[in-house]
Amino acid sequence: MAPLTSKRGWVGRAAVGCADGLAGSAAPALDSRSVRFEQSVVAVAILGGFVFRVPVVLPALTVILVTSVIAGPRLNLFVRIYDAVIALRMGTSEHFDDPDEARLSDLVGVGVLGLATVAIFVGLGGLAWILALVQAIASALRATAGIHVGATVHERLRRRG
Repeated sequence: MAPLTSKRGWVGRAAVGCADGLAGSAAPALDSRSVRFEQSVVAVAILGGFVFRVPVVLPALTVILVTSVIAGPRLNLFVRIYDAVIALRMGTSEHFDDPDEARLSDLVGVGVLGLATVAIFVGLGGLAWILALVQAIASALRATAGIHVGATVHERLRRRG
């Protein structure tokens, strides 16, 4: 399957030929703005679902993030929206993220939101929203400050053991 490219040379959220050396890695570097967009949408959707009492947001986000973890950025709904709507209006990015770190972020989101979804289905709505709000905070930190909570915890656990 041939990669989809836009007018600016983007392949999904991957930059073709970036200057910071990340392009030679196993996976192409990701535009950090698309990662931040994805995390922003996740945080806002969870908060909106909580405020307006729409629990179906949690399983929907879980399915979207599972698709992203399994298939990568080419089938990630949020990245596709970013590429189709926002990336065309912005110039090329000078900042790139590690694709493995972005996938880890999505994997942590799948885990937390998956537990929240199970909690909703067994009638533990309060626990579900606590878990979801933790994920919303983690996503907001990643989107605004670039702090990856999952990678930080993983690194600390790796150093310990």
